[in-house]
Amino acid sequence: MSDSVRRRILKERAVPKIEEFWFMTEHEHLRAAAAELLLNMLFLDEFFKDTVRKGTDKLKLWVLYAAEESERLSRCATAAFAILTEDVDANRRILDEIKSWPDIFKEIAMREDPESQRRGLMGIANIMESDEKLCAEIVASEIFRVLVAITKLGEKNEARKGATEQ
Repeated sequence: MSDSVRRRILKERAVPKIEEFWFMTEHEHLRAAAAELLLNMLFLDEFFKDTVRKGTDKLKLWVLYAAEESERLSRCATAAFAILTEDVDANRRILDEIKSWPDIFKEIAMREDPESQRRGLMGIANIMESDEKLCAEIVASEIFRVLVAITKLGEKNEARKGATEQ
């Protein structure tokens, strides 16, 4: 999708309607399709900034969806998590506002789907690299032991090579 199409979606005010589908728990495929579209919209700076700004729950929802059971939704949400964690302020919000972040990060790091796991680990690595204080919080938590265990898997698990390299 090009930036002109993304801008058109914003201009036509279609995002609130798309977000309605994003919240639907009873329609797994519609929710995943909406998440895929919103993920694509994150490549537009204006939409990205709106997603990470204080006062919205969109950032939190992406993080929570990254730990969802649905593989399609989880893949999409972990990709968004990896993108959103490139912003240090978003990273601070994640650790400050989501009290269950250690459990969520553990769930993300231990995903059965190698691609979701790789994307999630990219996001966790982004957080650790973005700020010394945030890195210290992660290292002090149980998630750090999980990360060390994943790196020790190394070459034993070829399917997860990308994840262990993260």
